[in-house]
Amino acid sequence: MTSERPRFRLGFLTHVQGRDDDIARTYRNAQELFVVADELGFDVGWVAQHHVPLGGGGLSSPWTFLAHAAARTTRIRLGTAITVLPLEDPVRLAEDIATVDTLSGGRVEFGAGSGSSELEYAAFGKDVARKRELTSENLDIVRQALDRREVGTPGFRIQPRPGDFNDRVWQGVFSAHGAEHAARSGSNLLLNRAAYGFDAPTDVVQRPWADAYLAAWDRPHRPRIGLSRFVFPAKDRRTALAAIGDDVHRAALRMAEHGAFPKGP
Repeated sequence: MTSERPRFRLGFLTHVQGRDDDIARTYRNAQELFVVADELGFDVGWVAQHHVPLGGGGLSSPWTFLAHAAARTTRIRLGTAITVLPLEDPVRLAEDIATVDTLSGGRVEFGAGSGSSELEYAAFGKDVARKRELTSENLDIVRQALDRREVGTPGFRIQPRPGDFNDRVWQGVFSAHGAEHAARSGSNLLLNRAAYGFDAPTDVVQRPWADAYLAAWDRPHRPRIGLSRFVFPAKDRRTALAAIGDDVHRAALRMAEHGAFPKGP
């Protein structure tokens, strides 16, 4: 690591949700978000993968979506936060990543994680109890493929020829142990917008994770940490609540149903 001051990059994350069941409109709106962010000078746009529908949408095929966004933008970087890695064929996934990276002129950031939906794991015939193990195994294969090494069988390398992904692989984590594992594997760190299941504020909970990550980092290039937080620009708090209060309440009720936090007032 050098003493050079770290660069701050500004991006956004969308779970590709809308206010109704018109999924085509929701997807179009999310594409427009990338176009406008590109025009405004945002550094990166991230999408989250969800196979089980969320309220008002959800994106099951992020790399198809990002290929379309690549064609409509010129400079903004395109990433997943995250791709649910245990549910993917890692060789095929690496081919998709390399294809979008080629089409976009090298603008891809690949974020991986284990996901948490038992229903999704069941649908893809995977054991949710092995999600951490499967994530590590598949990430190793994706890394090998993106590093232009043989994968699957002797003599096979993916096409198109990947660019340099040495500092473009990210892992989403939910513990200090997970952060240390990400550092040892050479991945950048992705921290979620909220630390569900903890009583302390998210910043207080996640700071030790970031510290553990930096302490475990031993690569020659600078580590990168992605921090996601809710931000809604408005004139004041009252204006913001009038615009999004009902949506936030509905989202909170859905998340309580799935055990993200206790039910009730």
